[in-house]
Amino acid sequence: MKNFRVRLAVSLRAGLLDPQGEAVARSLNEMAEEDKEEVLWGRVNTVRVGKLIEIDLAALNVEQARVAVEAMSEELLTHRVTEQSEILGEILELEQS
Repeated sequence: MKNFRVRLAVSLRAGLLDPQGEAVARSLNEMAEEDKEEVLWGRVNTVRVGKLIEIDLAALNVEQARVAVEAMSEELLTHRVTEQSEILGEILELEQS
């Protein structure tokens, strides 16, 4: 068995309201308006808040690691009705210690 690291992004499905994201966008815009001399960003239109899950696991190969994480996501890590997930970047093989 080899050790792998997989990064999984979980977000709300498209079309669903994101109250937390709306609150963050509103706060960012209020901060920019309060400090007109030091504005570091323009108007924020949309913020979507999600979560990043990093999983280290043992598997025979990259494909087995991918299938395992996809199953974990479907069974436990995401809410099937409201959330979606995506593996970010490459699945990394970790050095043996």
